[in-house]
Order: sequence, then structure tokens, then C-alpha cells
Amino acid sequence: MKQLLLVGLVFSLAACAAPKSSLTLASANPSHSASASLVQTQGATVKNDALPYASVAGDFLLASALVAELAFLYPEETRAVVRNLMRSEFARREAERLQIDLPLAEIDSALTRAVENIVAEMGEHGDFTDWSVNRYQRGRADVRAAIRSRLADNMRYQLCLRAAASEVELVKVLALVARSSKTAESLARKLALGADPSQLDPPARIELIPVFAGSGFTDHFDGQPFRLDGDLLWHILIEQERVPALKSLPPNSVLLEQIRSRPIGALEARAWWDEMHRRYTAHEASPLIQSLPRTFVAN
Repeated sequence: MKQLLLVGLVFSLAACAAPKSSLTLASANPSHSASASLVQTQGATVKNDALPYASVAGDFLLASALVAELAFLYPEETRAVVRNLMRSEFARREAERLQIDLPLAEIDSALTRAVENIVAEMGEHGDFTDWSVNRYQRGRADVRAAIRSRLADNMRYQLCLRAAASEVELVKVLALVARSSKTAESLARKLALGADPSQLDPPARIELIPVFAGSGFTDHFDGQPFRLDGDLLWHILIEQERVPALKSLPPNSVLLEQIRSRPIGALEARAWWDEMHRRYTAHEASPLIQSLPRTFVAN
């Protein structure tokens, strides 16, 4: 039986909705100071840029220092994490706008499958408790809760994307992808000569792309190669038909069945991602990578 695309995404850093290289550069000013505002963390009052789980002589690690180091050592992964957090925030706001409630039974089922998959991969080398301690230095209850929250985030994202897509016209396309303009132009020439899109290498796939206001896809349903802002790949889209917007939002049960039978497509996700940036005036900037003068701060 087909399952929602939840379990695998828990352990993936990449947000497929995001372009590969659309980040703007942040200022390279390393002079960061901790915020003066205070928060309660694990029973202690700490500055909100300080992380109480790492300390030296009573000084706490600066969150900004940790981010800078991660961005330097793992640049792609750090950008992917930022995009994933943005995606979750977009979905949270959309869930409020669309009044979407999460199907708790589906999330619990996905959690059960995730734990079963982890245990199966462990084999004879331990159980879920061992995995939790070895990977996160946390007990199984804490790790189950953490996995469940990510599953809920991903479920919310998928439901909100499909619900938002139902509000606008959809264009059913045959989609071809190429890694270079030369390859894309060669594919376009073959199509112009009557080649069967399903017999090309790689073969065309079917996607339903929501046409949001200001969509970057609007002028590209003509079979000509194009590349979206920040994308490394070239695309060719051949319009098949148009599906009108629905007059009312489908219930969760219908959205869930849609996702099971037709998982979120890469171009569908990109269209939603771009629309969320426009709708919520979002902005991305690459994190600072310079080492800060002080990486620990007095509490």
C-alpha cells in the first residue's frame, strides 16, 4: 500500500521545494553580541543567543557562533536546514489561513513505521533505545517525540501545499529535465521533430503545476527549455490540459488520498515555495561563516 512521503523526509536535510543557489550574501561583519533579552531554558535564565548545553567557566556557547561554524563546515546542509525551517513556518501560517487540522492517527502511524524502519536497520546491533542514545544521547521517549514533531511538520506541509494548489488553476504537463542547456536544447529539437516524450532519456514525467499569481512557470508551458531563478537544472514543459480551481477546499481525507496516489512533485513544490516567499515576504541570506571574536558569553 502506498504511504505518505513522511518517514524518509525526517532524515533528509534537503528541502526539494527550494532552489539550489538562490541565497543572497549576508554582510561579513563578525562583530556579534548576544541579545540582552532573557529566556528561561532548562530552569536557568540565559541570554537568548546563548546555548546552556555547552559552557566554559560559566560562559554559554553563542548560537550565532555555532551557526557560523556549521555554515562553514557544512554549507549545503546548513542552507537546507534553513530552508526546511522556512518551509515549516510557511506551512504553519498556511494551516492557520486554510484552517487545516493535522490527522493525528496518520502521524502516529507514520511514527510507528519510522521506528520500525530504524529497528530493522539496526538488525542485531541493538534496539530503538540504543539507537536513540547512540545518535542523540537522549532517551527513546525524547527521540520519539522529536521524530513525531518532524513528521507532523511534514504532514502539515504536504496538506497545505495541496490545499493551496486546489485554490488555483493547475496545468498538467509532461516534464523533462536536463543538467545543461545543451542537453535541454537537444531534447527540444527531438520533440520538435515528433519524438515521443516518454521514449526520451530521461523520459518525461507527468506533473500538475499550480499557477499561482506571479508564477515563474506561467510563460514556460510551450516546450522550450528554461531554467528557474537559482535552479541548476533545465526544464521543458509540454502542456497537456488545464484543471480549474476548486470552489471549496477538499477535506483532509481527500487531500491525503491525493498525496498517497500522487506524491508532491518537484515542480509543484517549487511553485508553492515561490508563492510562499511572495505571500509572506520571505527572504533568505547565507549565514555568516566568519569566526566570532567571542564564541562563549557570560550569562
